[in-house]
Amino acid sequence: MAASVTLEQGPKKLAVKATPGRTLAEILIEFCDKFGLKSEEWTLSFKQKAVDLALPFRLSGIPQNAKLEVVKRAKSGQGASSPVQVGLQLPTGERIVESFAPRTSLWDVLQHFERSRATTFTSAEDPNTSNYIQPVLSFLNREISSNRELRNTTLEILGLSGGSNGLMRLIMKPTDIKFMDFMAAEKASLLQEAEDREKAEHERNAKQEQLKKDQQDAQLRAAESQARFKAAEEEEEKKREHMRKLMIEEAVRIERERQLKEQAEQLRLQQKQQKEEQERMWRQQKMLEEQERSRQESLRLAEEIATGKASQPKNTVDKDAMDVAPVSSEPSTTTSGATNEEDKMDVDTPAVVPAWDRIPAEPLDRNPTAFAPSNAPFDGSQIELPEDFFEMDAADFAREAQIQADKKRRQENEKSFLRTKAVRDRERIQKYSKFKKCFIRVRFPDRLELQGTFYPQEKTSHILQFVRDCLVQPDMPFYLYTTPPITRLSDTDNIRDQGLLPASLVHFGLPQGVTAQSPLVKPELLQDIKEKLPPSMTISSTASLNFSLPQTHTQPTTDSDGPGAGAPSSSSSSSESKGKSDGNKVPKWFAAGLKKK
Repeated sequence: MAASVTLEQGPKKLAVKATPGRTLAEILIEFCDKFGLKSEEWTLSFKQKAVDLALPFRLSGIPQNAKLEVVKRAKSGQGASSPVQVGLQLPTGERIVESFAPRTSLWDVLQHFERSRATTFTSAEDPNTSNYIQPVLSFLNREISSNRELRNTTLEILGLSGGSNGLMRLIMKPTDIKFMDFMAAEKASLLQEAEDREKAEHERNAKQEQLKKDQQDAQLRAAESQARFKAAEEEEEKKREHMRKLMIEEAVRIERERQLKEQAEQLRLQQKQQKEEQERMWRQQKMLEEQERSRQESLRLAEEIATGKASQPKNTVDKDAMDVAPVSSEPSTTTSGATNEEDKMDVDTPAVVPAWDRIPAEPLDRNPTAFAPSNAPFDGSQIELPEDFFEMDAADFAREAQIQADKKRRQENEKSFLRTKAVRDRERIQKYSKFKKCFIRVRFPDRLELQGTFYPQEKTSHILQFVRDCLVQPDMPFYLYTTPPITRLSDTDNIRDQGLLPASLVHFGLPQGVTAQSPLVKPELLQDIKEKLPPSMTISSTASLNFSLPQTHTQPTTDSDGPGAGAPSSSSSSSESKGKSDGNKVPKWFAAGLKKK
């Protein structure tokens, strides 16, 4: 069964049938004839190792369907067309050695030896039977046993080329064909072989011409493809250049617009600063005019008094002064003990109150309301929460992410530019401008709470006066503070600047060494919550800072018990709270975490 091998040389590839007795040289010659190559310039390699072309395929160790690479012969001292040393062993055992070209056929080798030895090898006749004796050459277990094979087989086909040596054995085999008949048939065979050679040569030339034409067509197509590729590349380069120009123009346009916007913004800021500066100068000029008017009025009054022409004092505040600093009308409950800084100002240097700090002239109903304290302290252990309360769903995660994003954006906006104090004040005023009123609750040490309504522009002194009007002892010294941490409210700052909008809880405190008896609020304010009031207790300066709830079972104080006898017992309170906490149940979600540990 004939095997098949594939020969490759660059882009050239050919599948060749390889019979067991066919030499690798014959396979190489077939490939070279196919592609018009000179076989003496090429050799075969398998797995990057050169192979012996003289070996038949079955002895070469090359598997079926293998791929052989056609490579150039390595240059050596002897070229690929160097003579080949051929030794011929005669039937008598004698050996003859001669040199031949690699493309010499075996028939020509025998005829050369016939001429050199003066004997007959190719036309020998048996003298007894007059039959033709067939010359047979044996080389590497291969026998060439016909005249046609001897004429068609060359030394190169046998793998003898490039200065190699080979030994052949000559065998003279008698045949059954008469000598004369064999010679006549041999002559006809020679004519047929000549025709076949001529036809093969013609076909080979035609193939070479076709191959050359195909190569030229391939080169032409490659040139056309290269030209098209170059034209497409040039067109693409033009498009890229056009896009670069458009991008540069767009960048220039954007930069120009940005510069114009910056210039417009700078111009707007300059105009705004100029306007603010003009307003400041106008207010300063107005204040100077008012001061000058007041001074002139004082001089006039002094002159009238000196000349004895002074009349009854009159209200000399004109309309323009009222526009600059309008006097707020306070409720009747705040006029007795409040200390107003505007009343202490000198007539010659009146203060200019900004519009956002002016207290509205319309009187405001304080609407004092008392709230009773809780009967029992807050106990969070009594609240039962479901298990799913501690689990976050997708909406909770989305809400938390939105809160964090808003916080981050707000921080970035705050850090994006430096703001002056005027800008910060304007933003704060704009933030709180929507609140026209606010609610302030005052918590007393006995947990009683008192609520009143105020304008955001009013000062802490108004809250103090409101609380003082609601106390049983109006002349009692006290102060107000917020916690945590404990921060005493300033009497000169307004409610808005102290961050008490829109509603806040402040605490009532007593100075060191001052005591009072609860309840501290007037009885008429406690009519609605009289039955909910805690027992009477003595309040001192330390009690004002105690934020624990008073016990409902505390006994009222008596004169014989002394001050502080009605104070709640801390030991009983702590023991009671400890007893309650011991009975608390551990939530399932917390117990599961403990088990894992």
